[in-house]
Amino acid sequence: MSWKILQDQQPELAAFGVERLNGRVAYLATVRRDGSPRVHPMTPIIGQGHLFVFMEPTSPKGHDLQRDGRYAIHCSMSDTSGASGEFVVTGQAHVIDNPELRALAVSLASYAPEDRYILFEFDVESAASTIYPDERPVRRFWKRDKQLCSNSRQTKSDLAEPSRRYWARYFLQGVRNHDALSTPGNYCGRTALPTDFNG
Repeated sequence: MSWKILQDQQPELAAFGVERLNGRVAYLATVRRDGSPRVHPMTPIIGQGHLFVFMEPTSPKGHDLQRDGRYAIHCSMSDTSGASGEFVVTGQAHVIDNPELRALAVSLASYAPEDRYILFEFDVESAASTIYPDERPVRRFWKRDKQLCSNSRQTKSDLAEPSRRYWARYFLQGVRNHDALSTPGNYCGRTALPTDFNG
């Protein structure tokens, strides 16, 4: 129930995440067997302290997660302006076999999951949002067990690195790189992980 930890520690950030993710099409990034990234659309289910996703048994992203649970989820965008705001979470996913948790996920879903679907719960290790009041990005970051920074403003020059470099760095260099970039000194400063994946 690590979504509940986010909800308890950063209720506004968690509420924004529910608004941008729950029952909507979002994008799930997983790690292929060769270490390269895979990105697929899916529909997150959030409720009662959990973040769930149902997947087909044959889903390549599901196979990725059963082998290597690392993931990133980014909300979809309403248009190119980014006015709807951005939300991203990262962490570890695992298969849920508990019938009670499955029943809960089914009851929370915005659609009717098939019996054959495999259920995953996504533990949240970090979360970030970006909104654009006055066309200036305002970012909020959270890391599990360590609240990093609440709000920060960055200029366009701070966001110069394209998203493809972020994904290459995150997935191909693996956990070591992710941990390094998640330290308070880097995560909250000018080298913060980009959450505007438009590049």
